[in-house]
Amino acid sequence: MQLIYSIIFCVLLISCVNNTSKDNVEKNPVISLTKENTGTDEEKNYFHHYHKGDSLLESYYTGLLDRKDLKENVINATKCFRDALSHTSDSTFSINGFKKLAECNIILKKYNQALTSLQRCLDISNDYNTYLLIARAYKGMGENELSIKICDSIINIDRDTMHIIESSLLIANIYAEDFDIKAIQYYNIVLEINPTNIKALYGKGLFYQNNQMYSEAVDVYYEIKNIDPFNLHTTFNLGFIFMELHDYDHAINYFTDAIVSEKNYFPAYYARGVCYEKKGNIVYAEKDYRTALDIYPNYLDAKERLEKLLSDNEKYK
Repeated sequence: MQLIYSIIFCVLLISCVNNTSKDNVEKNPVISLTKENTGTDEEKNYFHHYHKGDSLLESYYTGLLDRKDLKENVINATKCFRDALSHTSDSTFSINGFKKLAECNIILKKYNQALTSLQRCLDISNDYNTYLLIARAYKGMGENELSIKICDSIINIDRDTMHIIESSLLIANIYAEDFDIKAIQYYNIVLEINPTNIKALYGKGLFYQNNQMYSEAVDVYYEIKNIDPFNLHTTFNLGFIFMELHDYDHAINYFTDAIVSEKNYFPAYYARGVCYEKKGNIVYAEKDYRTALDIYPNYLDAKERLEKLLSDNEKYK
């Protein structure tokens, strides 16, 4: 019976992918790499976004940093995978090669190329990892409903716990980005399977934080700290919450812990500087703003805050 369900699932998904891929190519042309996505807009405007936590969900879950050197490595990897695929007729190797090529293109936001590679996988054989990658590609293209539909099919039919976890996380992330409470349902699916899953706990905590449910967020972040005491993002976000609550002493403690864990973590210097300034400690605030700028000279928030701090205090000299 399980085999019959699997066959039905594959047929439905193949039909779904084949019927939509052409339309998606037309509606979503390949994203050009001529514009550098260095993450500087997010960094410069971090505290301009009231509802944003420390990490954008997708970048946290993939564990990827949007850096130029990483991007060049991924581009080089795609060349190697293409070269390897051109020299093999082994179907198993081809499936793995096309998957890796698709993963690289998803990282590079070249979603149409990723779907082309994944379609090649489906032409050879069907498996849930391929469908999960297809769902990630569609999510990147903004086709969230289609991505959720594919992941829900995997959750309902596949019995592999890792596939269920990854599919649930992807759906939860999509809902969380829209501030939709359904995100919690899918994070909880993961946590029912693995109560110590850091990704699900962090996503759940960040959802609560971004929806100003600070008590719930703090409780979840403390769970993470019990599992991973030195989790940098969690430590920073606890500081952020206490800063929002105007509990600057607790906030300073958490930002200091983040700095101890990562001495070049400039958002923590900036945030701690804000707390010192709110407490009237101008000397320490200036020092932290300058340290943030020493680490990241283009940090607009720190630059503006430092200039205002110096200008305001010039009046009293």
